Amino acid sequence: MNKKSLAKVKVLINGYTTADSKEADEEKTCATITLIKDGKLVMVIDSGVLESRKMLIDALKKEKLSLEDVNVVGLTHSHIDHYASVGMFPNAKILEFYGLWDKNKCDEWNE
Repeated sequence: MNKKSLAKVKVLINGYTTADSKEADEEKTCATITLIKDGKLVMVIDSGVLESRKMLIDALKKEKLSLEDVNVVGLTHSHIDHYASVGMFPNAKILEFYGLWDKNKCDEWNE
């Protein structure tokens, strides 16, 4: 019997917001950025809005991955703190509400 391995899920960057803090002079927010690996699928969920892109590059490097290795970026919804860094991934398709985008073409996602 062949055992199929389970997908691996890891938080790369913990999300945060200072929106509710009375001590913060300005609001800072970033979505939680998560990695999913399943076979050939290397997916980042919510690319975030980061003070430095190096934060995400370093988090991927700890997983022995680069920006080029990510082949899908999934967006949970269209708030800028969830998608601002989506252009960092040169080989990734983008999965969002309307479908799976490959550059400027969207395939309808029916599932």
